[in-house]
Amino acid sequence: MRSILKNTILYFLLLGIIVVIGIISPQSVLPNQLMIVIAQSVPLILAAAGQSIVILVGGIDLSIYSVIMLTNVVSCSIIAGNPENNLTAIVVCLLLGVLVGLINGLGINYAGIPDFVMTLGMSVILQGIVYTYSKGSPIGSIRGFLATLSNGKLWSIPYSVIFVSVVVGLLMFMLYKTTFGKRLYATGGNAVASKISGVKVKLIRTTAYALCGLLTAMSGLMLSGFVRVASLGLGSDYVMNSIAATILGGAAFSGGLLRLENTVVGALLLGFLMNLLTILNVAQSGKYIMQGIVIVGIAYAYLIFRRSSNE
Repeated sequence: MRSILKNTILYFLLLGIIVVIGIISPQSVLPNQLMIVIAQSVPLILAAAGQSIVILVGGIDLSIYSVIMLTNVVSCSIIAGNPENNLTAIVVCLLLGVLVGLINGLGINYAGIPDFVMTLGMSVILQGIVYTYSKGSPIGSIRGFLATLSNGKLWSIPYSVIFVSVVVGLLMFMLYKTTFGKRLYATGGNAVASKISGVKVKLIRTTAYALCGLLTAMSGLMLSGFVRVASLGLGSDYVMNSIAATILGGAAFSGGLLRLENTVVGALLLGFLMNLLTILNVAQSGKYIMQGIVIVGIAYAYLIFRRSSNE
């Protein structure tokens, strides 16, 4: 019974928030309106998926905001209102995301720099690069494929929702059905035992950071397509929210524990919670307070369940 409650508490809470939204504002739970909130949560789902893979191996990535900002500024400057430049912008930004993640992974796993210090330092470096590249005033705009992917629909389903469903499906297959996924879990669960068993722990962890960089770049591209202009503040809250979504999904900072579908639900929960608070005209400060209460509350509930299962 406790196991069932532990695995469904997040889903019931999400359903509860949607029900409350329906009571307060019935038009907000119409299918089209629900899809809008889900579509707005897509960039966070991608960033949280990347963060969750890093947390799975016992790490953390604090450079997510800066990667999103870099992706936004670079993509807007490359496309510059010309739809024909979309492919170049996408390839360049995805490669930049992988490169940043790879450097983070190499610094942490081979140079021995603590993950907190490495990713925080990388975040500051990237911000400096962005300000130098844009001279403090980014220019350019998104037109064409990225704008359509972020804002268009296939019948009544947003392209972004279809896209993130495919990405999450592939990630779940990788995590649950492949040898690489099993090695990610083994590394996070017990790095020493994994190393003795022949798993290349440092390589696995470095790859996890590279994957996080790739997914964060995807998040930045989706956000850029949504807003269509360059902004130095884009994604400023994604570091904490990506961690929050992962923790809401039941992952542990110690590593080895992750259900990616729960991370997705955690990101959706944050999206619908913000939607509810907006409907209630709650100030931004109040939104932060409520978000913090929900995160701490669910994290504490998971802690109680884990303690009970160990007794």
